[in-house]
Amino acid sequence: MGGNCNHHHHHHTGNKKVLFAAFVLTTFFAALEITYGVWSHSLSLLSEGIHMASDGISLLIAALAVTITIKFASKYKKAEPLAALINGIGLIVVPIVVIYEAFNRIVNGSQQILTKEMLIVAVIGLIINVIVAFVLSRGEKDNINVRAAMLHIIADLLSSISTIVVSLLVMFYNVLFIDALASIIISIVIFSGGWKITRESFKLLRIENNR
Repeated sequence: MGGNCNHHHHHHTGNKKVLFAAFVLTTFFAALEITYGVWSHSLSLLSEGIHMASDGISLLIAALAVTITIKFASKYKKAEPLAALINGIGLIVVPIVVIYEAFNRIVNGSQQILTKEMLIVAVIGLIINVIVAFVLSRGEKDNINVRAAMLHIIADLLSSISTIVVSLLVMFYNVLFIDALASIIISIVIFSGGWKITRESFKLLRIENNR
């Protein structure tokens, strides 16, 4: 019994470390992407930066939830599913805001995009997301918070790839609307992942309440 407890404690501690490491990397780069997204007038880059910022907050919440679970396992069993629920809601709200802005740009027209800057930052973003995904892969695969965090990062990876493709299309063909269109597609993918995590964490909370 004690060995099993130590085993779970070891996993929780490992989860906390990978979540905090992912939080630091994600938050740092989110600030850079938002800055360059505004400067380059790229909605794809800006939405990716906003999404990464929300990921950073989500990773911090997840790490704090694991910390609470380690210290007060018997009293705060709801901490991790509650954190996952907050993360899931974040994955639903952010895409809605981005889709609204994307439609606004399609209707009213887009500003000229600084494609070179957009491409450089998007490539760096892809590298950072690959590193964060590797860090998170060291965590416990069955933990809902680690899985929610990994979903966030997979969405970021898709977003980075999309932003690279968009920057090249705008650079060579000057199709400005593709920037907003790509943001809508990625936002739908992010939304569906967020919906799944929200539903699953809500079920876990109901189970804990019925105990």
